Formats: sequence, structure tokens, C-alpha cells
Amino acid sequence: MGGPMETLDRHAAAFVAMLLIAGACTQAGPLAPTGQSTPSQSAPTITGAAPIPTTTVGAAAPPDATASASPASGAQPLLPDPSAEHTVGDTIRLAGGEFVGDQADLYVIEAVMLPPAPATSAPLYAFLVEITGLDAEVFPYNLRDFSLFDDQRFEYQPLSDGGQQPRLEFGDLTPERNVRGWLTFEGPPDSAHVELQYFPALALEPALVRVLVP
Repeated sequence: MGGPMETLDRHAAAFVAMLLIAGACTQAGPLAPTGQSTPSQSAPTITGAAPIPTTTVGAAAPPDATASASPASGAQPLLPDPSAEHTVGDTIRLAGGEFVGDQADLYVIEAVMLPPAPATSAPLYAFLVEITGLDAEVFPYNLRDFSLFDDQRFEYQPLSDGGQQPRLEFGDLTPERNVRGWLTFEGPPDSAHVELQYFPALALEPALVRVLVP
């Protein structure tokens, strides 16, 4: 057994060792409990990556009221009639008289003859028209105000289904507003000319547009 000095030296050495261990733990930081991970650092930022595109959701733009499709393949142009008062390419004003005033302007932009529909022998006559309202309040338009006459004065009504698109339908025009669309008729197989008539309810006289059949 050692003496008292030897025992004191051992205690002093143990104390110094404890101080050294405590200092090492303080510098290294607290140890994580068993079974748990230390918090990870945030993910690195990747430079040069393309941004993710975004889509803006909104209402679609309204269709253009003056848009018109080209005639179907196989269409033959109907020719202007130089002997007629009004023919394709002319603008005709429809008046309603002293107490009603001007009603509308009719402009026949294009006229074509199309091949017969399947299982039929009658050719189709299509007219691209534009109507401009002139009434002080509102002008109603309707495809049923149009009809077609051949050179024997037989009358034909516009098709309400099928035909050249977009088809003229019906509606109301405020002053200086216009609408454009196609009118298609199943017409005569043999006629030297055809005449498009537009006769709205308040017009004093109809608008007549004559074209020659090629």
C-alpha cells in the first residue's frame, strides 16, 4: 500500500483527466441519442435549372363575328351578272320607309356552286353574306328571310342543317354592328342564273342579287 502522498497524486490525476474529457465534449458538441439522426442541412440550390412553366386559366376570347371559312373543295365560283341591278360584290341598302328608316345593308361577298350532297343530284348554291344593322334601336336578322330563285322563278329555301360553314343563323344587330355567314341552298341542276333574295319583315322592297351559273 502507498502512503498519503501517493493517494493524493492519484486523485489529482483523475481530476485532471475528468477536466480534459469535459473540454473535449464541449468542443465536439452534444452527442445525439441512440436511434436518432442529427438535423440535416438544407438542400443545395441548383443554379441554371429551367423554371417550371405556369398556366394562366381564364375565359376564352369570344369568336370573331366576321370570321368565315373558305368554300369546300370542288366549289365553282358563281359569276357576276353585269346586266343585273345588283350582283356579287355589291352592297344593297334596305329601307323601311319614312316612319321606319333604313334597316340594314346587305353585302354579298362571295357566291359558289358546290357538288351535290351524297345520294342527291341537286347542286348546292352557297352565298357568303354580311349584314350591317342600321335601325336606330335593333335590327333582327334571320336566315329564313332569304330565298333563292332560278331562271324559271322557282323558289328554294336555305338549308337549316349542313351546307357551307359557318352558317348564318338569326339574332339582333344594334346600329352599325354586323354579322357574316354562309347561306346554302339545294338548287336547280340546270339554270342560266340564280337570284338571291333578302326580304326582312320591315323592308319596303327585297334586295335581289343575281349571279350567272358557269
